[in-house]
Amino acid sequence: MYIGFGNFLVTYAAGQADIEATRTSVLPSTDNSYSTCVGNLSTYKSSEAIGELNSGGKKRNDILGCAIKTGMIKLYMVPYFIQVILEFIIGISGIVSVAAIVYGGYWYLFAGISEDKDKGKKAIQNGLLGMVLALTAWTIVNIVIGLLTM
Repeated sequence: MYIGFGNFLVTYAAGQADIEATRTSVLPSTDNSYSTCVGNLSTYKSSEAIGELNSGGKKRNDILGCAIKTGMIKLYMVPYFIQVILEFIIGISGIVSVAAIVYGGYWYLFAGISEDKDKGKKAIQNGLLGMVLALTAWTIVNIVIGLLTM
């Protein structure tokens, strides 16, 4: 069991190293050069860019990444930046909620007959409440951003 856990840690650490190598920021980035970004952003009309931003995926990240790289952030891009930042924060809150559920499960499972069992139940309830709030916030953010960018 110890060897299996060590193997898991090595695999996990290698995976994290790959993630860190590819993702260095919360905000979108691009592999395009500065001159390519300037050319792309200057040729877009706002309606074309909004269509590309609404499509999502790599194209959206390229446009927002070029805007950050060049400093040519247009007013119509602001809701998309807000959405990226809020989705990151909501993702972190989801991870914290799952951690609270695991923590509460630990206390509930190993408490025996004591007040620690109530501590575990309360932590699980709070974790579930946090998960519901995170999912509700994610839904509200996506609906509002969708309405603002129509």
